[in-house]
Amino acid sequence: MMHLLKKVFLIVSTLPVVSYAAITKCTTADQNPFNAQLISWDDQKNKAEVITGFGEKFEGPVLNSRKYGNAQKVNIYIKYKKQYLNSDAVEYTIFPISDTELGVSSVQYIFKKRKQLLEAVNENHVLKCKVENP
Repeated sequence: MMHLLKKVFLIVSTLPVVSYAAITKCTTADQNPFNAQLISWDDQKNKAEVITGFGEKFEGPVLNSRKYGNAQKVNIYIKYKKQYLNSDAVEYTIFPISDTELGVSSVQYIFKKRKQLLEAVNENHVLKCKVENP
């Protein structure tokens, strides 16, 4: 019996794993070019990208993604290579604000003496999002 289980395990473990990545892309109507104009993240790779109105691109991890009502609530963390807008890092939280809309809020951090300190809390914005399956 054990020999048969080993054969079944070997066959199953060699089958291809099919996974479907979903990339979510969100834009804001915010006209401030310093703020995020495009926020996107890959559910499978846990990678995110933020592009400002000036076209500056920043990348970072998806810290957390969880079910929140009928949608997902997502936390994205961007650590700047050099200070940007007097901050060393920013965290975005994307959350449902209705059955059809998402919102984003963000906080900025500075690093002092090996500690991450809250620098600013930014206003919320409504997002227009679409999910792509590459």
